[in-house]
Amino acid sequence: MFMYLSHLLDPKDLAWPGEPTVEVTRCTDVTEDCPFSSLLTKLPNHCGTHMDAPRHFVKDGLSINELSL
Repeated sequence: MFMYLSHLLDPKDLAWPGEPTVEVTRCTDVTEDCPFSSLLTKLPNHCGTHMDAPRHFVKDGLSINELSL
């Protein structure tokens, strides 16, 4: 059994007070001069649901990639 865990990114999502939220900016669009469309996505680490590793609060704590699943 699989469970869909993805969450749609939305600039209106919650963030820590004073922290930025998701920002999506169009860089290019398909035109006669440009053959592709592209976007720039900024995803602050305190936006939406996330998990903080001990390193976030403790100088010598484990980073997120050092934690076991």
